[in-house]
Amino acid sequence: MDVTCEGEVVQLIATHLGLRPSERRIQVQRLLERVGPNCVLMGDLNEWWLWGHPLRWIKAMFGHAPALPTFPSVRPLLPLDRIWIRPPAVLRDVTVHRTALSMRASDHLPLKAVVEWNHAAVRSELG
Repeated sequence: MDVTCEGEVVQLIATHLGLRPSERRIQVQRLLERVGPNCVLMGDLNEWWLWGHPLRWIKAMFGHAPALPTFPSVRPLLPLDRIWIRPPAVLRDVTVHRTALSMRASDHLPLKAVVEWNHAAVRSELG
């Protein structure tokens, strides 16, 4: 979905990648072909390997994103869900939303991000 924020078009991409490593590699390659300069990429990556190709490719385009444990929701140990922002300077905070309801609603806990979209941060990142 595209939204306008501070006069800039921002892509919002929510994803739920497949369970097989080969499937995730193909999905991430296709997804990254469509990413523009202003983008929020979020979702369940199902990537158990922190140095697997899909995460490395995403990090190369988006930079670092907090890796907070979200799975399993009852006792989170693995950071399977992420939020990346492009440009990264607009991301202020990412936290896990942990409530009694969120722990029952899914096997993953949701993430929430604080984004401060402003011209200065966007311009400094884009050069």
